[in-house]
Amino acid sequence: MYFAKMISLQLKEVERKNSPCFSTGLVGEDLYHWETIITGPKGSPYENGVFKLDIHFPLDYPFAPPRLRNEAYHCSLCCIFRVMFKTKAYHPNVNTYGNIFLKMLNPTHFRTNNSINDVLTEIYQMLTAPQIRLHLKPMHLHGRWSTPEDHELLNCAINFVC
Repeated sequence: MYFAKMISLQLKEVERKNSPCFSTGLVGEDLYHWETIITGPKGSPYENGVFKLDIHFPLDYPFAPPRLRNEAYHCSLCCIFRVMFKTKAYHPNVNTYGNIFLKMLNPTHFRTNNSINDVLTEIYQMLTAPQIRLHLKPMHLHGRWSTPEDHELLNCAINFVC
């Protein structure tokens, strides 16, 4: 009951803050499964994009990290929650299955006082400033996007503005 209350409070916090960057809600009536819509940040390669995220909470969130396991993929850098892009996102911190790799979501850096609002804000900021040291190579990047300059080239290619 305590864990469900924690998640419910997190949802209320996200709704109360009413960020213009993202919106979130339950999938059906499942408190442990959320869907979030993030809009691409202005000035980023993802401007005007709309991205769906799938968020699954463990039954004892926020104290025990769940296994992040996609049937087709598993990585030792798994996240505290299962947070995945449902919309294809070509980004250095998102693999081909939609798994998100951020320092904040790594089990060694995650803190139980990190709110879901903090996590969603971090993901939004990631779209503007990728965490290059956590990029997924070689499987996802195949050597691309390894520097901030490469990310700027991606911006030029997508928006035709250099």
